[in-house]
Amino acid sequence: MRTFPVATVRFTAFVFAILTLVAATAMAGSMAGPEEGLVTLEEAEGWFVSVAYGQSDRELRFDNRVTPVELSRITAATGVDVLPFLTLRAEAGSAGMEVGLIESSSGFEWGIGARAALWDFIIEGTPALPRRHAVRVEVDVAYREASMKLEGVYFGTTADPASALANTDEYLKWSELTVSPLIRYTHNRATESVWNRRMPTGVSAYIGPYYSDWDIDHAPLAGKGNNDFGMRLGADLRIANGWLVQLDAVLYDGTDDSYSIGMGYYF
Repeated sequence: MRTFPVATVRFTAFVFAILTLVAATAMAGSMAGPEEGLVTLEEAEGWFVSVAYGQSDRELRFDNRVTPVELSRITAATGVDVLPFLTLRAEAGSAGMEVGLIESSSGFEWGIGARAALWDFIIEGTPALPRRHAVRVEVDVAYREASMKLEGVYFGTTADPASALANTDEYLKWSELTVSPLIRYTHNRATESVWNRRMPTGVSAYIGPYYSDWDIDHAPLAGKGNNDFGMRLGADLRIANGWLVQLDAVLYDGTDDSYSIGMGYYF
């Protein structure tokens, strides 16, 4: 039976305790400000497009052997608020990977995802800016996969070009399912005119546990991510006229980490 690092277990338990505390506090109405409540069914608002670059340093486990992996991604995404508390998105782009001494050329990546607000507590709001200060409990779920052509497989301990085998017809595939409960704090600016009730100028920051079920598949290779649990944190910087800068990071135990930066536009 697999055991998880004590630090990861403690962190995950701590974050879930915070999630529970925020929800319980909102239910008790002990925080000052407008009356809180579950997000209600109202007219859905808007959709968005974005582009992002991501870099990941992960470890894959092949039986009892752990191998470092470097993954880079450039993706474009679009999404729509099908309900005020539910956003669906789809993405596509290019991904490249290095697994030990195995390299791949850029390949096609696609993915789908959803983000749902479980609880929305408004600390301060006005008719023109309902969520000036707010705390939201939400969950983000995503699935993505990619297929990349192998450039060469090297045998031995050195990458000797003479020992490389051209694999022009062989592909390396990977897939990942992620689940991330998040606490998001939003601070919107009240001194500027509000062009969009959904995305006014301001900033929101989030943090929460992160679960990643990551697999790689190639005929002689079949591995899984060595670290499934991590901590996710990030921020959305909403600047004028609908533009959005997105920063996101996932930190795992050991040397594993993932970072991404992107820019989007809300319509």
